[in-house]
Amino acid sequence: KCNNDNVRLSPEYVIHTMFVSNYVGIVFARTLHYQFYCWYFYSLPMLLWLTSFGSSSSTDEFFKVVLLLLANVLAVAGVEFAFNVFPATELSSAVLQLS
Repeated sequence: KCNNDNVRLSPEYVIHTMFVSNYVGIVFARTLHYQFYCWYFYSLPMLLWLTSFGSSSSTDEFFKVVLLLLANVLAVAGVEFAFNVFPATELSSAVLQLS
């Protein structure tokens, strides 16, 4: 039986679904090519924003906000470092997985 209800998906839901799909592909890829980075780079700020580490966190405490912002910056810096090391090393691969 077909469901004929009209469901409107929000733009945030669509972009979140696409970016999370891309993230899962990056995490479970056997090899990472540098071309993947050009897709992944633009999704990082949005993914971090939508996670509990992002600015949308409900906490109002200054220390926690600063700590979460620092974690976001370190995550982006770790990904940048990992993709700029050629050829890949054990360290760059570990940094990428941790980021």
